[in-house]
Amino acid sequence: MFTIKMAKIKIRRCISSVCKPLITFSRRHTFGLTVFTIFTYIVMFHIPIRNVVFDSIMYKAWKKVSTPEIVKIHYIPRLHSFEVYSKLKCEIKRQPEVRRTDINQSNIKIYKTNYNIPVIYDALSRGHGNFLQFLNVSMKVDYLHLFRTLREALDRQKIVFFMTAGSILGATRHGGFIPWDDDLDFGIDFQDWREVKRTLSCIEGFNLKLFSRFHWKFRYKDRMFPCIDLFFYSRTGPYLWAMTQYISRTFIYPVEHVFPLTEVEFEGISMPMPGQGLKIARRIYDFSICAAYNNHMKRKKPWTKMYPKGYSKEEVPCRELSYLYPMTNLECDYETV
Repeated sequence: MFTIKMAKIKIRRCISSVCKPLITFSRRHTFGLTVFTIFTYIVMFHIPIRNVVFDSIMYKAWKKVSTPEIVKIHYIPRLHSFEVYSKLKCEIKRQPEVRRTDINQSNIKIYKTNYNIPVIYDALSRGHGNFLQFLNVSMKVDYLHLFRTLREALDRQKIVFFMTAGSILGATRHGGFIPWDDDLDFGIDFQDWREVKRTLSCIEGFNLKLFSRFHWKFRYKDRMFPCIDLFFYSRTGPYLWAMTQYISRTFIYPVEHVFPLTEVEFEGISMPMPGQGLKIARRIYDFSICAAYNNHMKRKKPWTKMYPKGYSKEEVPCRELSYLYPMTNLECDYETV
């Protein structure tokens, strides 16, 4: 009859059968294990050596972050509750104070590629078709109107937000939208998500789309495009990092580089940006390389509203595009910013 005593004996034998080979191996290879342990420690915790060993797979934004911080940020549990993604029913819709006609179009950037057939043909012949300007003046006005409406609502509730991702790159290198890009990106503190949801869901004529993983979109009620991307961040130690897993490879900012915020002119409108936005942009991106992605709205198939299969990125030195667009800060070295 099987007893508790017999069970204990079997467990001891099982543990013994597993542990004995390990103990024997460690006794015979003590020096090798010691060397391996020291090597692993140096590679994982000495940042310059780690970056050299893992250079091909290490994201640029992670190269100044310690390994424990990266592990903590990458694997920390994300909140996925029904309350976060459930649609809010508004009893009263608030009228927006900003009208589209309030947007001043005089400072909106217009480039050579805007309906200039010879310039467009020249760009295509050089293989720069993916870098042609996407947003025309009317589209930019829509974006700036969306932003003014969003800012007016969030400022009323004293909710802090700032540019992130490509919007920082656009502001510091182009003084506005990246010419071939098609969105605006902002970061908001995770602790404010309830107030953000309550505020932006109840504006007449506008809609807040609640995607999973804390990636929300603010847009017009009857249109999918244009839209403003909202990403929520949390804080771990000296870093702010994105709650959205798939942008955590770039949205990891030192707190001292973000606060206090500053205001920059973006296509004629003042927008909030991290205090050291240029340093953040250089921390994340290779400033001298211009990249175009195939997942933008301009590459959607109109009859399916689907992105092309696969995910690709085209890169060229930014100086090759100087005949199309003026750019700034290309010569500045990151370490001296």
